[in-house]
Formats: sequence, C-alpha cells, structure tokens
Amino acid sequence: MIKEAFGVRALLSTDATSGVRALLSTDATSGVRALLSTDATSGVRALLSTDATSGVRALLSTDATSGVRALLSTDATSGVRALLSTDATSGVRALLSTDATSGVRALLSTDATSGVRALLSTDATSGVRALLSTDATSGVRALLSTDATSGVRALLSTDATSGVRALLSTDATSGVRALLSTDATSGVRALLSTDATSGVRALLSTDATSGSTAFN
Repeated sequence: MIKEAFGVRALLSTDATSGVRALLSTDATSGVRALLSTDATSGVRALLSTDATSGVRALLSTDATSGVRALLSTDATSGVRALLSTDATSGVRALLSTDATSGVRALLSTDATSGVRALLSTDATSGVRALLSTDATSGVRALLSTDATSGVRALLSTDATSGVRALLSTDATSGVRALLSTDATSGVRALLSTDATSGVRALLSTDATSGSTAFN
C-alpha cells in the first residue's frame, strides 16, 4: 500500500509468515528516509533514518524482552560512529564512539545503582589505553593508562574525602613499581619503589610543614 501526502511517500508492508510490519517513508523536502519495522515474535522495533543533507544515518532499536534500547549513528563527514545503549533492568548506559580519522575509540558507561562512571579510550596511533572511573558514593576517581610501546602502566587515584592522591606505575622492562602518594591535610608526600630484580624497596617521605625528608 502506497500513500502520498504533503510530499511524503509512505510504503507499508506486512509479512503474513513472520508477522513483520515495515513502514518506509520519504520526505521530499528534507530528503530524510525512515524505515520502521516491528517483529511480532521478538517484539523488537527498529527505526533506521538517513539524512540526505548531513549524511548521518541513525538506527534505533528496542528489545521488548530485555528493555534494552540501542542507538547507532554514523556521520558521513567525520566518520565518527556512536553507539548508545540503555539497559532498563540495571540502568546502565553505555556510549561507544569511534573516530575514523584518529582511530580513537571511547567507551563511556554509567551504572545507575552504584553511580560509577567509567571512560575507556584507545588511541590507535600510540596504542595508549586509558580508563577513568568515578565512584559517586566515595568520590574516588581513578585513571589507569597503558602505553603499548614502553609497557608502562600507571594508576592515578584521588579520594575526595581524605584528599589523598596516589600514583602507581609499573615498568614492564625493568619490573620497577613506584607508588607516590600525597596527603592534602598533612602535606606529606611519600614515594615507595620496588625493584623486582634485586627485591630492594625504598621509601622516601617529605613533610611539607617541617620540611624534613626521611629516607628508609
């Protein structure tokens, strides 16, 4: 069945076997084409639209069983692809974007229960992977980065309550691990390093108030 009104053309089809119903419409003014399909068995509804001006394509699907909604968009100019999904049960929202030029992939997820937000990015050129998470309850923020070339892994965390900042790095070549912490209240800075080969551990602390330095 084809109907035309106000420059919009619409095609509605129903498959008797599968129960799938599809609606295809074209807007003559904007050039937007939209395809809406409903699967009678799974209850999945999918909407695919294409904007002729910007070249952006968007796919929105809803799963009736799990309540998961997913939105996938592609920008023809920048090559950026973004996937946004929402899980109705857990309340977790995830956004995955890929930049075609730089090769950077970023994943941002939010857990509605714990309030934890996590951002994972991967740079295709340098191979550096970075994970930034924020816990809404404790206020702790943690940044974990991995450099594919040197093999160095670094973890930086900040506690909103105590103000303590800690930096833990691991060198894959030498096996040396170093922990640097700063206490915002006392101003004490401590550096603890461990050499995997010799087993030597060294602790260096500096007191900002007295200016004294201790080495053990």
